[in-house]
Amino acid sequence: MCIYLLACGASRTLFDMLNHAGFTLLYTAAIRKIKELGQERLLEIVGLVGCRAFMIIWDNLNIAFRVGEQRKASKDHFDNGTTATLIPLYDVEFGGLPLNLKPPRDNRRPVVDFNHKDMLPSPQQVQELEAEQHWHIEDILFDAFPELRTRFKDQIKPVANILPIPVHQTEQFLLPAMHTDESSLEGTLQVLSDIITKTLKFSGDGLEKHGIILCAGDQLTMSLLDKVRLISGVYYNSN
Repeated sequence: MCIYLLACGASRTLFDMLNHAGFTLLYTAAIRKIKELGQERLLEIVGLVGCRAFMIIWDNLNIAFRVGEQRKASKDHFDNGTTATLIPLYDVEFGGLPLNLKPPRDNRRPVVDFNHKDMLPSPQQVQELEAEQHWHIEDILFDAFPELRTRFKDQIKPVANILPIPVHQTEQFLLPAMHTDESSLEGTLQVLSDIITKTLKFSGDGLEKHGIILCAGDQLTMSLLDKVRLISGVYYNSN
């Protein structure tokens, strides 16, 4: 109830009234409880990154604040922030992507060359795609009728070059929002520092044990990461 009321922008007066009626906590108690929940989740994240490989996705968040009547101490303003999500990697061992896995990339070509071969699949690719689709259709049927899989197990042939991934639930952990504009080199450096050192509590030894940290974002984020790589020597791998 507290989270719902806060998301709706309920006032302190409404919180006090509903608290007297026994529906919810006081406003200050609600804020305290939510902060405690956030700290518990953050401790879980810090423990997780110490034993599992992960990737980070972040992007800027721009919010326009409008006031009913502008005054000297209360004016319309535009806040720039950054939000990030941590995703543990599936079936990747901790330390499985060492920092010396390959030479660091020091540039990214802004232009991708396409030709006619990139527009249409080749006959071999079409045949492979059809075979994979047939395999998936049969697999869905066998999942619905397990006895058929047992009966025809000798006739089921795996498709070449296909590695079926078991059904699993992708985990994601929201990191604390940062009041930082990431659309500049200074902002990107600050975001990296906030995420890696302040939030995840990583040190040099911790990064060495974990290895490459995969980073994902939009084109601006990737371009800024490339520039940060050149000026700071930080090694990363980006999507």
